[in-house]
Amino acid sequence: VIESVLERFWTVGVIDPPSSGEVTLAWSDLLAPSEKEKIANMQAMAVVAKDTQQAYGTPAVDENEIRAVGELEPRKVVSPPNPDVKQADKDPLTDDDDSANQNRDANRTAQ
Repeated sequence: VIESVLERFWTVGVIDPPSSGEVTLAWSDLLAPSEKEKIANMQAMAVVAKDTQQAYGTPAVDENEIRAVGELEPRKVVSPPNPDVKQADKDPLTDDDDSANQNRDANRTAQ
């Protein structure tokens, strides 16, 4: 039905015909939640997570599930380091050889 109306419009000259000859329609979902509704849903989910964490020790929903309700990108899950594995990297607090100023005096006190 819509295609035939559009064809009549470009036949009469009201609109230009599509360059590809193909008609594609797109519109926003009128039933989709607004930004306020998304935030309210995220707040409700956060309350559920907090309350179940306090009651049972484990939240019923995790952070990425709450973010999904608000249509946000999920955060990457960072796994905690294994305490049994020796770190091969330098300790950033003590091994400062790679710093920009290797000749600085870290033990100098303010005068």
